[in-house]
Amino acid sequence: MSVALPTKPDWGELGPAMRALPNDRWRAFVEFYLLETTANGAKNNYGAQANAARKAGFGEPKTTARVGTPPRRCLSTGAR
Repeated sequence: MSVALPTKPDWGELGPAMRALPNDRWRAFVEFYLLETTANGAKNNYGAQANAARKAGFGEPKTTARVGTPPRRCLSTGAR
């Protein structure tokens, strides 16, 4: 009995910007975002980024955006 090996993604189909993304979750976000902007009927694609991020696996279903919140700093080192 032979087991089929998982197929390696065909990197020839992706452009340099998509190949530069760190992992498949980020690539999924880009794909969902493009699809969301074409299907979103809201003015200025309101909510398209948040919906795409949730579909790609970032956050949780009820995660809220942190707009305008400065990055957290480490109290001991001051690093971000």
